[in-house]
Amino acid sequence: MQQTAETLWKELLAGPGERRQELLDAVERLVLTSTVPATVSFGTSGWRGELGTEFTLRNVQVVAEAIVQLYREADRELLRALGVKDFADFAERGLLLGHDNRFMGPRFAAVVAGEGCRRAVAVAGGGGVGEEFVSGDAGDEGFDIVLVIYNLAVEV
Repeated sequence: MQQTAETLWKELLAGPGERRQELLDAVERLVLTSTVPATVSFGTSGWRGELGTEFTLRNVQVVAEAIVQLYREADRELLRALGVKDFADFAERGLLLGHDNRFMGPRFAAVVAGEGCRRAVAVAGGGGVGEEFVSGDAGDEGFDIVLVIYNLAVEV
């Protein structure tokens, strides 16, 4: 019987010793393969969820698709509130992509970058368009400054 992400994390946090890598590999498999939809909830610092349960590559892909779709389908009033003229303006200015330094952060960022690129939206990171992602070391303020200086449309 396959363990759930919740039981794997409980064992990891209890001090798994020599099973640590085995447990992390099992969580990673869940993150990579789960297609179970989840309720997404956000807190002050972003998405709240458990890796392997709510926070999976597929669910991140769905949210990235939804962000692009929001800009594509928004009316003028919403576009103005989002700070762009139209979808073309959003796509050209693009998104600032970052991730924190926790487990699989770069993999999740790559999924978002892929969705942006697939939909012809510019993706900027720490080293230039699509080259690197800004890591959690930059902090929220660092992202905000980069967003303003480079006139990017949104940060993810």
